[in-house]
Amino acid sequence: MKEEFCSCVRCFLLVFNAILMFVGLTVLGFGAYLYLDPEMQAYVRATGNYWILSYCIYGLIGLGGITLIASLVGCCGSYHENSCLLGTYFVLITIAFSLHIAASLIFYLKIELILAHLQSEMVIGQTRVPDGRLQIMDVIEKRFQCCGVHGPSDYDKLNIPLSCCRPDFDCNSLVIRGYYPFGCLETVRSFMQQRIVMLCLISASIAVFE
Repeated sequence: MKEEFCSCVRCFLLVFNAILMFVGLTVLGFGAYLYLDPEMQAYVRATGNYWILSYCIYGLIGLGGITLIASLVGCCGSYHENSCLLGTYFVLITIAFSLHIAASLIFYLKIELILAHLQSEMVIGQTRVPDGRLQIMDVIEKRFQCCGVHGPSDYDKLNIPLSCCRPDFDCNSLVIRGYYPFGCLETVRSFMQQRIVMLCLISASIAVFE
């Protein structure tokens, strides 16, 4: 009876950790995607010294890595019935669970702060201060096909940047119809909200699963 129970526990741990391994790989891959996504990086660079979003992305990669390592240790420990590996596994699972809960809370509590900071940085960016923000605003306008914070009218007509120009037009500074008609604020806000909510859901789901 005892052997049958141990066998059932062993099978359960193997299946559970196989699923957890897949989840860890998914989170790690999603974090890597956000890190390499040019649109996300354009925003991260635009925020200058604003570190929250960058740390969230790094944290997601770290959480995926820890979850993956924990699942591998759990699989090895349950397969070989090694008490040392199983002890390490439960420690790693506890750490991963705590980190996922913390990440979910940070994402939830900081979302409005991140979006408010986004607006202020974009306003500064379009004033063309000599600290690199102009280049970042140009990147945002090209990537999101938008112009200014609220629209082309944010700029003086004679100073609308070429990054606002639609590719199917040979833009003339006096012909405003050649520029993207929509501002960047709402477009980028929507982009950021989707990704931040996705981060919250992923972190919370993994915490519940663990």
